[in-house]
Amino acid sequence: MLFSLGLSTLLNLVAVTIAKKYSLVAVTREDRWHKSKVALHGGVAIFFTIIISALISMLFKEWHNPEIVILIAISCACFLGLADDIFHLGAFSKLSTEIIISSVLIFFGVKFQIFEWNFLNIVLTYFWLIGITNALNIIDNMDGLSSGVSLLIISSLFIYKKLFLTSLSNSNVEIILAILFGSIAGFWLLNKKPARIFLGDSGSLMIGMLLASITLATFYPEGSKEFTGDFSYLSFFVIVTLFTYPIFDTIFVSIGRYKAGSPIFQGGTDHSSHKLVILGFTEKQAVLIVYVIQLLGGIVILSIAYFKSVWEMTFITFMMLLLCFGLFLKKKKSQAKCDFELVTKPEENL
Repeated sequence: MLFSLGLSTLLNLVAVTIAKKYSLVAVTREDRWHKSKVALHGGVAIFFTIIISALISMLFKEWHNPEIVILIAISCACFLGLADDIFHLGAFSKLSTEIIISSVLIFFGVKFQIFEWNFLNIVLTYFWLIGITNALNIIDNMDGLSSGVSLLIISSLFIYKKLFLTSLSNSNVEIILAILFGSIAGFWLLNKKPARIFLGDSGSLMIGMLLASITLATFYPEGSKEFTGDFSYLSFFVIVTLFTYPIFDTIFVSIGRYKAGSPIFQGGTDHSSHKLVILGFTEKQAVLIVYVIQLLGGIVILSIAYFKSVWEMTFITFMMLLLCFGLFLKKKKSQAKCDFELVTKPEENL
């Protein structure tokens, strides 16, 4: 983790230098949240950090097919995002590529194992991989937000595995999580406000695909027979809660845009983080509130695991609190300025 942290920091500093030299920056626009020129393609630096760290790890510990396939999948996701950053791909091109990447992961056993009918597991996995990949892309809308939330998700998943999934043989998951944490942490140091570099779609799509797939590999390792019956369904709700804020904000924005008659996949300043700023919080305070929401999600999954007899009540209570928070933000929208300022481009760093 320390190696990936140092390497990521170094590569992102190099990326900032190159971006300034060749004007690879996010240009300020009235319909975007950021108000200064910031370097792009931090995701590329994270990608090289992950790959280099993984290759070094392979010298000391054997990696298995699902883990190697995950690395190949995130490579494809990174290149897809980079192509979108440069050429502004259409929604169909991005979605079809994400379906292909997801199909490869599913073929090699990275999927849910909840239902006896495998077809349902596969369908659910498609929705999960594509949904979470784009959810991480959607929340990349404020300095330090997406990267910070990702770090909290990784931390919660790592702690949960160490405490409750010790019987599983896939110890390489912990190595991948450590590499990913260090890689994103190095970037976060330069991405927190005032940001010096943005992820770009190359980073947000890659991180989203990696988090979505590594979570499945953690809870449902290929060939495992441990997750059947009631506990299998419990693990599904734990996974959903693990991604509290990305799922919450995606639903929040989607409902708002649907009611406004606007395409869901357009960008804009109608995210929950933006609403918090409009309500009077500073950007740093808004991001901190988002961190707290995600941290609470991590605490809830530990509570669910510790108190399995009342996990349904714990989960429902937390969901109701999130619902109340969402309704509060929606109720305040009529008082907010610049609400639902949508643009015609797909989601990207704001």
